[in-house]
Amino acid sequence: MTSTLTQPFASAGFSVQRTEITSVMQPTYAEYFVSDGSALHLVLKRKPDLGLEGVSAVRIFVNEFNELSPDNFTNDTTFANGGEFLYSDQTTYDPGSGAVNTPNGIILFNSGKVPVSGATIKVVYFINPEDYTEYEDGVLRNLALDLCLHPYKNNYTPAFEVTSQASATLRITGAVGVGATITANIAALTPTSTWQVGGVDSTTLVGKRIREVDGTGIATITAAVDATNVSATVDVAFSKVVAGDKDYVSGEWLLIIPEADVEAQPYNLIYPFQNETAVSPITIGLDGQQDQTEVMSGIRRVGNLLVVESEKATDLLSSIGDINSVSDALPTSLTLPSPVRSRRAPQKWRIRFYYDERDDYVHVNVGTKYQLLDNGNTTRGQSRDGQNKSVFRLPGELSEVYFDPSDDTGKGKSGFFRRQGKTTSDTNNTYPITYRLTCTDHGTSLFMFDQAAVDQDDDYAWFVVQRHVDNSSGKIEFEDGKSPVHCVYSPSKRPFEASEINSGYFSSLSKQIDFSSSPFQTTSISADLQNVYDVAGRRLKPGNMVDIEIITDTKPIPQAEYGSSINYIGPNMQTIYGDPPKALNSNDNSGFVSDKATVDRRITQSTINEYEGMALGEYDEAFNNKLGPAMLGLIDHEVVLMDTITNLPHTTLVRDVDYEIVVGIVTPAVITAGVITTPQNISHELRFLHPTGNPLEIGGVIFPNSTSPGSNPTQMSQKPPEVIVRYRWKGAGYDDQYINPFGRLGDQTANLEDAARVKVFVELVEMPHARTPYEYTITSTGDVLWPSDLASFQGTSLNTYVYSIPKDTIFIREVLPEGTVLKLQFQNYAEDPDANNLYLIQIPEDPDFPNTWTDMHREAKGIYRFVVREYDVLKPWDYHVSAVIPQIDSPAIINPVEQLSITQDKTFVFNFPTPMASQRYIYPNSEMDMICFSSADSSTEGGITNVGTATSPKYDLDGQQDSSIGGGTDGASTLKPADTLNYRAPYTWHTGTDSATTSANRTYAGMQSTKPNGNGMRIFTLVRGGPIRPEYSDWTVRT
Repeated sequence: MTSTLTQPFASAGFSVQRTEITSVMQPTYAEYFVSDGSALHLVLKRKPDLGLEGVSAVRIFVNEFNELSPDNFTNDTTFANGGEFLYSDQTTYDPGSGAVNTPNGIILFNSGKVPVSGATIKVVYFINPEDYTEYEDGVLRNLALDLCLHPYKNNYTPAFEVTSQASATLRITGAVGVGATITANIAALTPTSTWQVGGVDSTTLVGKRIREVDGTGIATITAAVDATNVSATVDVAFSKVVAGDKDYVSGEWLLIIPEADVEAQPYNLIYPFQNETAVSPITIGLDGQQDQTEVMSGIRRVGNLLVVESEKATDLLSSIGDINSVSDALPTSLTLPSPVRSRRAPQKWRIRFYYDERDDYVHVNVGTKYQLLDNGNTTRGQSRDGQNKSVFRLPGELSEVYFDPSDDTGKGKSGFFRRQGKTTSDTNNTYPITYRLTCTDHGTSLFMFDQAAVDQDDDYAWFVVQRHVDNSSGKIEFEDGKSPVHCVYSPSKRPFEASEINSGYFSSLSKQIDFSSSPFQTTSISADLQNVYDVAGRRLKPGNMVDIEIITDTKPIPQAEYGSSINYIGPNMQTIYGDPPKALNSNDNSGFVSDKATVDRRITQSTINEYEGMALGEYDEAFNNKLGPAMLGLIDHEVVLMDTITNLPHTTLVRDVDYEIVVGIVTPAVITAGVITTPQNISHELRFLHPTGNPLEIGGVIFPNSTSPGSNPTQMSQKPPEVIVRYRWKGAGYDDQYINPFGRLGDQTANLEDAARVKVFVELVEMPHARTPYEYTITSTGDVLWPSDLASFQGTSLNTYVYSIPKDTIFIREVLPEGTVLKLQFQNYAEDPDANNLYLIQIPEDPDFPNTWTDMHREAKGIYRFVVREYDVLKPWDYHVSAVIPQIDSPAIINPVEQLSITQDKTFVFNFPTPMASQRYIYPNSEMDMICFSSADSSTEGGITNVGTATSPKYDLDGQQDSSIGGGTDGASTLKPADTLNYRAPYTWHTGTDSATTSANRTYAGMQSTKPNGNGMRIFTLVRGGPIRPEYSDWTVRT
């Protein structure tokens, strides 16, 4: 079967399903060790895959939560980047007690960074399924293979003729440069095989090719020498051998299809690039194709990000080889004016897949090269483009944007395909992932789902990107109109959250003031109605949505700036105490809030002089009253030791070296009749440290016992020293750090690590989280390290943040100007075995006002649509509209709920999405032909429906076998005679009969239902017939 690469405007459409995938990214392997506190190395059991782009190849966790920072994975045993560990692939290592075999490489710890004795060490790293065949490639790599190399006919498609050939060792003899003749022996080494079939020379062997799997070499077989030897001519030089003999074991070589059978790429690979040194995508030839060996090299680097661009095998109008200034117009009856023809170019689109390990979502964007950039970044719109809310879709982002009453913006957003709760080593294999991919000559559909229980309806997502067709003839709109590319999609349902159960309704409600835990504590009283669980199965107790606005204030605090009118007072403070707290004072002449004291000596029982701790009155005042923009009180900004003679600053003391601040006396709160009459009070003390052991030393300065100044320049008078402590507000942005005031460093009412959702806003605009691991690393102490070459994955100039679990702190990448308002918003859930005593009542549906009237996307499944591009519009819509609810200038095209789909004649009805519309035009006779829908109980997941017959086809141009493409006469539609076959080559296989090579009609396969247990509505996707030749379908005709 000749490739469509040599046939203008011919369809190479296909449909394929991939199963048994257990991860989105490449599979990982985890090893556990217990530290002895001294060993500098760990020997790995398997070899990490270091070639993946955008992910950390090896990650190490100490005691589960403390992640160590990597230094390098360059196989250099030298620590050059200040990291805590490195990986080296050296095969032997001598720790000083004799060489150790390390066939898979080793982990080396930096000096002083070995975990303490008894600590558990978890090493997680990616592995290559080509090396460990019990593992399967992840979703993203499988998608890259199917989208960028035609899954039925590519330069890696095996064409073994007997089973034993696939497991045989092949020996190649002779020069291996281009044009050279080589001999390939299949019986020189065990296991052996033969080139014959049934003891007879094969009639199909000549023309097939031998190729290196991991190398570049390809050679075409020209003759069979005997049963075990063939001659071949080298087409592409072999990279694994220069000359002479080379033995390839099973998996290192392939017998592949003839070059003339290799099909066009459905999509070009844009990102990742071919190798780590490349700075641009793989070269695209004049025929629109990329070198498939280079494409495979790029595919092997797919980590968490994939970008592809449409080509001939998914859209004829995207074909570089067919759409140019000299080729026929589509349709051929169209006359292109000279200015149009001279600038004629393919009308391509791009798809971007990104897996975010933070939220376990696959994120998908569909746009053009102007929004989805070569390096994987996306652009974003400006606020005056209508995007004036903090939550909005990025260009072409296939996400769920929903009403969120708990958010002050009223909006929330989730990704395309949700994998939450199914990514741990003990759960991911329980829920394998499957996808169905269909590409035609005018679009692509993708359905992705995991094999969860039948009572779940949130475990799948799908999208269709296609040009519309006429609803009777099937004619595709190409260059005779605006040729819009429509996208219809349905993301995974967002996780169920307690806050969505009619917030505010309780069986009974009590409000209790308990300032030791939080300003207000709301508790709902028990009854046996329901429990709430997270996606991992934990029973949860819902907390209220927490908002805190922190005004960036990183400087020492001027005394005059703070008073009773300043809104740095904590929330509800006046309600609790009646009057605002007093202003803070300045205890020195600097004008800043400070504590100042002359530090006195005391005599210990051993009669050794040392210095007493220093009371911190202003510090305590701010701490106990929860003052400041983050309600965390003060933190020492500068501690100065004054010169005892000149009374000028002498030395700036260093925290944890020269001094520490510790808790002194704790006075419990007084509660009378359930009311706090006197709040809890905690005092703090600044204590001096003496690292050299000299109790008369403060900050490196020694105060001798004599009454006169010492002769040593580091000594001062015996006069008691003065120390001044100046303050700034704690957690208000110093060093670009904003502390969670309700977390471990605050009142401990809400640690962010237990939060279901965390959002950060700067001046009411949501800030994206930085992408791990190459935009930041978190040290074992919880500090965030930013690299020097920063570029956000959502755009090259966006500021980003990182939340550090060890420090319960938000780190901002770029400095926020003084006075900037940073808003931290989160909803906390805590594990609670008694959660059945805490619940919210769900209000029953009123049949006069069904929920489908008020929120169709919540009661059914959210289905959205937008136009990706048109001939003269090179960007996707800013706002996506509902595909199931009529909106202004936007008709509904799908009924998303359970529906009547059987007639009185006992035939089932399948509907196609119609009518299609852009922002300018409606196309009343158009529809999407790659999917249809019906009531879910009309079939099942995996069930089929055949649409049309030989005598009554759904689209009657499917069966027309004559076209002006290639010089024939255009066949005409019977149902719509004005539509003729002048826009594509005939579907030669669509003959009206079903066989291995012909089709009688179009076959659509059932996907998931919108409701549990097979209820609701079901989408069906095209898998055979029409633009899909039977040889390019994995669907078997059942009679």
